[in-house]
Amino acid sequence: MSRSNTINTIIASRQPIAEKTGRMIAHLRKVTDALYGCSDLLTKSLQKSFADEQKSVIQERQAEITHFVNNLIPDHIKSLDQLQRRFNRSTLNIGVVGNAGQGKSTLLQKLTGLADEEIPTGAKGDCTGAAAILENADVTEAYADIEFYSESEFLEQVVAPYYRNFGLPQPSTLSAFAESLPDDVKTQERSDEIEFIERLQNELHEYRPFFSELQKRIKKSEIRKFTAKSDENGQYLSFWAAVKSARVYCRFPSLTGEKISLGDTPGLGDRAVLEAEERLMKDFGRNIDAIIMLRKVNIRGIRKEDVRLFSLVKSAIPELPAEKWTYFIVNVFASDKQIPATVEALKFLPEDFRNSSLKNIAEYIELDCSDTAAVHKEFDRILNGIAGNQSTLDQILYTKRFEEVQRLLHSVTDLTAKLSALFPKNNSIDKDAMQAQSMFQDDISGNLAVKLNDLVTTKKEAQYHANEVFLNAVKKIETDLKTIPGLPEPIDMKKTAAKNRMTDAFSLYCQLIRRLTVKYFNELDITLHQIFDDLRDEVKQCFLAEDGGKLGKVVFQQENGKEKSWWASLADEIATLGETPKAQENAKQIADVIRQFETVTLSFRSFLLPRVLPCFNVLNTDREEHSTFGWKQGLDIEQLIENLRRAAEKGVANAIKLLENCAAEPSVALFAIVEDLHDAVFRTGSSLAAQHIWSSFYAAHRSEIWQEVFQQKEADTKFCNEWQDKVEHLKNTARNIEV
Repeated sequence: MSRSNTINTIIASRQPIAEKTGRMIAHLRKVTDALYGCSDLLTKSLQKSFADEQKSVIQERQAEITHFVNNLIPDHIKSLDQLQRRFNRSTLNIGVVGNAGQGKSTLLQKLTGLADEEIPTGAKGDCTGAAAILENADVTEAYADIEFYSESEFLEQVVAPYYRNFGLPQPSTLSAFAESLPDDVKTQERSDEIEFIERLQNELHEYRPFFSELQKRIKKSEIRKFTAKSDENGQYLSFWAAVKSARVYCRFPSLTGEKISLGDTPGLGDRAVLEAEERLMKDFGRNIDAIIMLRKVNIRGIRKEDVRLFSLVKSAIPELPAEKWTYFIVNVFASDKQIPATVEALKFLPEDFRNSSLKNIAEYIELDCSDTAAVHKEFDRILNGIAGNQSTLDQILYTKRFEEVQRLLHSVTDLTAKLSALFPKNNSIDKDAMQAQSMFQDDISGNLAVKLNDLVTTKKEAQYHANEVFLNAVKKIETDLKTIPGLPEPIDMKKTAAKNRMTDAFSLYCQLIRRLTVKYFNELDITLHQIFDDLRDEVKQCFLAEDGGKLGKVVFQQENGKEKSWWASLADEIATLGETPKAQENAKQIADVIRQFETVTLSFRSFLLPRVLPCFNVLNTDREEHSTFGWKQGLDIEQLIENLRRAAEKGVANAIKLLENCAAEPSVALFAIVEDLHDAVFRTGSSLAAQHIWSSFYAAHRSEIWQEVFQQKEADTKFCNEWQDKVEHLKNTARNIEV
């Protein structure tokens, strides 16, 4: 398999496990949402009055939830997110580590074909200042993205380990750090550490501005200035001290098109404090899939520095067996093989290696890092080793995180048991409903019946009497028609007659006056509607009254924000009641009668107009009644106009008399309608069946009707049941992890 195919196969094989990791992250976010749901409800609960002991328990549970959503779950999500980014990387990342001056940068230059501008080297062998990842990118000109420490990160991650080693408190500010070390510290046998810190102090003014910059993109010509400890002439550089990490994007001339990134670190051992080096390795390890340990050949064989370096590699990703992702290279230059002592040491080095704690490292390789061909040959050998181990290593990491998530979710499940005990499910709803039904029988049923019976009786007694509202409307029309509408002036009559014959002009005015006069009676339509609206209001008051139906405090639910009338809302809710098919049928019949009651009325057009129109036949030239007031030969215009007026007045008088005679008919209709509603409310199916429908309705609205009895109980019941639903949802979400 070619080098490209090997790398591409490794990258592609990681996608399924990256997707599974993403599903774990999504699941934890669902658990977080469910925890927030419980937290929000707990916050509401604290507005209630509790005994101090119970309130304390609630606050403890709230604190536990807060710990999960603010600390435990975010920490796991962060860890999983780093893992997913690892599996989703578009390149295979290999890092090189070793003590200062072992040839790390030289090895990387020979492997990539890059030069000092991208991978700085130094004559003294100790050049790399900041860890860097070099990505083989399709770019025209190399550049780098630099991430700087913040002031607090620098003090905590870089400075603090040394100060702890000195037995000093961590400086809280850069100004405090700039102060000279105490004399008693300088006399300690820690010359390398002291020298390192004093150099950082002396150069602080040069790199300090970058702590507020955090990130910066630099050109190829600036890469050395920010990542190396010295320039091309060996002059000391200081910017690297502020650099947390660097990512260099450039073409690798010797690895054209390969999806690979290479990591370079400062010489380990420069910073003699183990804590500082372990932190550096952990940051480096998050970006690396395999590590090459590099050291020059030494006549002393495997040294404690090698063992220490391997321990640092292990600390980078402690979950992984370091032996499976570490490759040990002994850098043997051609000139070394001319030294007898070195040649002798090389004979025993492999055996020395096998007898040391490094013996299980994936590969032991002797290599001249200045030999480009040899470097590429051994690199392919390392790639094949990575290809053989990577899936296993990825699965180890994934399984480790999955087990951690499972333990976390078990903790959440354990929490749900404690949460459930806070507000046990309330099963008093059925008992409350039965109590409300009984209260309806005792408190409301009789009162509502009395109210409606009284109204029916009133309407029954009034049915043979003229409806006063109707009569008043008729009298108003009579008054308004004292002046006949449309009656012409003589000059108008002449003009009309000039265009037509006088007989035709007379006929036209008869029709006009008839139409305009009858139009006045249309106002009775409004009156009739008002009469029936007044009846609906009277009936509604029977239902709303405190000494009647007690529905004054009931608020009906609106559907989709649409406004519905009180009657429609009542009917719709009644229609949903009934526990048996027969009861449901009875409920629907009651609802239908209520809906009809809301719209029933008398219409002037259908009820009165057919009777009123004949009264005005005196203005109809085709009717016999008109002959007394009609056109006659020899009458002058004033006489004709007088005939029109007399005819109209006669028609109005006839209509008024007719309407006065039928003024009791609206009263008859009112009685019939209210009696029909009364029978539907109290007798549909049977008196007992109708009463059962209404008792169910009242039970559903008990907390509004009998607030002092049920409102708090129902609110508590709803809260407890809502709480249990939230906790159950949390429990199910925590249990049902699917990856």
